[in-house]
Amino acid sequence: MTEKDNTQQLNKNKTSSQNLLKKLENLSPEKRSLLTSRLKSKNNSQSLQSTIIAQQKIGPTLISLTQEWWWLLEQLQPNSAAFNQSCSVRFTGQLNISILEKSINEVIARHENLRTTFIVIDGYPNQNIVESLYVDLPIVELVKEPNKEIDITIKQLITKEVSKPFDLSKLPLLRACLLKISNTDHILVITNHHLILDGWSAGLLAKEISTIYQAFYQGKPSPLPALPIQYADFAIWQRQYLQGEVLENKLSYWKQKLANASASLDLPTDYPYPLQQSFAGRRSSFFIPNDAKERLKNISQLQEATPFMGFLAVFKVLLYRYCQQKDIVVGTPVANRTLEEVKPLIGLFANNLPLHTALVGNPSFNEFLAQVNKVCLEAYKHQDLPFNNLLSQVQTQRINGRSALFQTVFLYQSALISKLSQHTDFSISMFLGPREEATMTIVDLSFEMSEFGFANFIYRKDLFEEATIERMKNHFLNLISAIVSNPNQPILELSLMTD
Repeated sequence: MTEKDNTQQLNKNKTSSQNLLKKLENLSPEKRSLLTSRLKSKNNSQSLQSTIIAQQKIGPTLISLTQEWWWLLEQLQPNSAAFNQSCSVRFTGQLNISILEKSINEVIARHENLRTTFIVIDGYPNQNIVESLYVDLPIVELVKEPNKEIDITIKQLITKEVSKPFDLSKLPLLRACLLKISNTDHILVITNHHLILDGWSAGLLAKEISTIYQAFYQGKPSPLPALPIQYADFAIWQRQYLQGEVLENKLSYWKQKLANASASLDLPTDYPYPLQQSFAGRRSSFFIPNDAKERLKNISQLQEATPFMGFLAVFKVLLYRYCQQKDIVVGTPVANRTLEEVKPLIGLFANNLPLHTALVGNPSFNEFLAQVNKVCLEAYKHQDLPFNNLLSQVQTQRINGRSALFQTVFLYQSALISKLSQHTDFSISMFLGPREEATMTIVDLSFEMSEFGFANFIYRKDLFEEATIERMKNHFLNLISAIVSNPNQPILELSLMTD
């Protein structure tokens, strides 16, 4: 724009403003009041997204839209442990067990969602909050267990805890168990149903128990500030916010992005798909060499992409080489806590994003990474549309025995803050020891890894043999090696085999 054009535009704006002021001055008091009311209503509508207020809740209320999808999945596997999860905290040094039990119940009193059951009223799932709940802390003695077998025993006990189903209509939907390894070594195992808290919340739960325990141990009150809202307030707000034009705009974005997506990803399986989808899974763990991991991170950084995007691109290339399908949708869970009000809440906020990429021609890895980068950044801006709402509007033909919209999931976990609390008498940290054996999966194949290089393929036992996943792990590692050696090499020329 030239200086002359700029001056003309400024004069035009000035004239328009003067005309508007004259029109406002000529309005009657009644019309001026009506205009003010409408402007306030519009502003309130625009600011609703970031305004969640505490509600007076009398009796059961509808669950959140985010919870709906998981509740529906639960109906397919009623009275099972398919949607249980756990987190473990290690106490090293002196431990006052009665204070620990009191600390756990202080957190339960603090968060309504930990005192919630789920009931169906007129065909719709509702959450019912009770005023108080006390959870006991049973102790399992492992003091006499041989040291060489202790890890196996811990893994078995955690697996046993996670495998016990919850009845969604009865309290509690969270239980605690203390493993006593010695007088100065204890592991607190907390198991819950996914409907009441997600992965972010599990970390928050562990941190709050640790903080409160240290305060109570020193004879002080809980230092945590009162929560201005509760999860049920979020559920009410979410239903009010996601409707009308707001909902249509969000659906419009996803409909456009998924318009050409394939109905399914045709992974070469060892067994045919059953008529009814199974959630029984198995975990296959491995380690990504540090050199390859760091080189891929550097390649991603040069492309202004995150490590998440870099490894997601590798995973998508692997799927493309296996399936030979150009349109690939991979799901990924996101925290979905963009609003400040919900960040300190324990609850289910996590959402699934379908990341759709289309391979055109035979691009280099760097070129494909740029596409993945763009897809991810756009999706993050639209992450607050609950997956169930998305599924009901954009789902293509559903194929029996397969999950809807995407059949693969990618998860990249940043470093966990393992140290929770430190005191002269004790230390508290996240227990990162052996994982439970039991696992579930809502998709055919998931890949998850931490930024330290620990990785897992989680797969459906009714579709894949262990040997098939072992080959896939080797192909994945070989693919990373080929990419870091030459990221400008076309995707179809990247070797899955070792030299």
